[in-house]
Amino acid sequence: MNPSNGHEAVIGGFYTDSPYPWRAHTLQQPLDPGLYPALLSQAVGDFDHRRIAPDGAVWVAGCGVNQALITAQRHPSARVVGTDVSEGSLALCDQGRKELGLDNLELRQEGLTAARYHEEFDYIVCTGVLHHNPDPSALLQHLAAALRPTGVLEVMVYNTYHRRNPVAFQQATRLLAADTASVPSTGRALADALDLRNSLAGDLAEARLQPDAAFTDTWLNPYELTFTVEEFRALAERCGLLLEAPRTGPHDDSGEAALWDVVLHDAALRERYEACDDHTRWRIAQLLLAEESPYNWFYLRRADAPLPASSDTSRNAAFLAARAAPVAAAQRTWALRGAEGYRVLVESSPLPVMPVAPEFRALWEHLTPEWTIGQTCTRLGLPTDPQTVRRMRAQLTTPEFPYVLSVPA
Repeated sequence: MNPSNGHEAVIGGFYTDSPYPWRAHTLQQPLDPGLYPALLSQAVGDFDHRRIAPDGAVWVAGCGVNQALITAQRHPSARVVGTDVSEGSLALCDQGRKELGLDNLELRQEGLTAARYHEEFDYIVCTGVLHHNPDPSALLQHLAAALRPTGVLEVMVYNTYHRRNPVAFQQATRLLAADTASVPSTGRALADALDLRNSLAGDLAEARLQPDAAFTDTWLNPYELTFTVEEFRALAERCGLLLEAPRTGPHDDSGEAALWDVVLHDAALRERYEACDDHTRWRIAQLLLAEESPYNWFYLRRADAPLPASSDTSRNAAFLAARAAPVAAAQRTWALRGAEGYRVLVESSPLPVMPVAPEFRALWEHLTPEWTIGQTCTRLGLPTDPQTVRRMRAQLTTPEFPYVLSVPA
C-alpha cells in the first residue's frame, strides 16, 4: 500500500478498524445498462445524454465498502476503478464484488495523493473523503487532473451547519485523550459520562443509539473539516473546477430544502431571489435553512471544459425543451445473507419503485415524445416558474428520482 501521506495512513487504519458504512443489506442492479448514465447526464442539464457514455471510464475515489459496488452496478458497461486507503474496507468491498459478479470493477489500495491519473475518467465519485484530510486542495487537485475535459466529478463534503456539535465533541475528546490512539476509547467514555442539557447532549444521546461503527465515524473521526457552500466553491475554483449543479443526496428529503431552495411568500423578494446567480441563491438557501440545509453534495466540472455555460436557467430551459417519456425499466435485487454473502433476492422488479410525487404525477402520466415537456405543461395548465421547474427536474429526471428519460432527437 502507498497511502501517500501519514494522514491518509491514519484514516486508512481508522476505517480498517471500524469499517463504515457497513455492508449494505440490499443492493439494486438496473437491467438497462444505459439508464443511470443517461440520468446522470440529465442531472447536469444534458438531455441529449452525451456527457456520460454507458461504456466510459469511472473512478470511485475513497470507495469504502459499498460505493464502488453501487457505481459498478449502475454503470455495468463502464470500466470502474475503486480506490481506498483502508485495507479492511477494500477487503469487504472485494468480497461483495466477487459475490455480485462485477467483472467491470477493479479495486486498488491507493490514497488520493498517490493517484497519478491524467484525464482518464469520464465520471469520478468522491463522497465523504476530502473533509477527512487537512489539505483537501491537494486531494481535489488529483481528482481534477484525472477528469476528462467534459467529465463529471461528484463530490460531497460536510456542511458546517450540520456538524457543529460533533466537531465540538471531537475537539473536546482530543483535548482529554492521552494520545491519538486513545481518542476512540476516550470519546466513548466521555459520551457516557456527560451530564448536560443542551443540543450537543441531545444529538449525542441519539447518536449513541446507533451501531458503534456509525457512532465512531460520525463522532470520533481522527480528523474533520466542514464547509459552507461558499467555502466549497472557493476550494473547487482553486483546483480549476466549478460547482455545476447540486445533487439531492440519499439523506435529504425531497422538499425545497433538499433542492437548495427556499419558499418566499413575497413576490418582490422572490423576483430578486430568482435574479441571483446560482451560487448566490445557494448561499442564501444555506444561510436561511442552516442546520436543515442540504449536504454539500455537488456535481463539478472543469473550469476549462469545452462546454456551454451551465446554470439552473440553462438546465431548466433544456428540461422544458426536451421530449421525454416515463421510465419503464427493471432491476435485480441482491440481499446479504450472512455467511452466504450476496444472493439474488428478486430476479426482476419494476424500476422506479416508489410512486411519483403527487404534484408531478399528471405531468408524468401525460409525457409523450410528440410534445416537449414545456408544451405538456402548457396543455395541462401547470406552472413553469423557475422554482417549480427546478423541482420537476430534480424529482423526475435524476439518478435519485429515475422517473423520466428524454428521447434525444
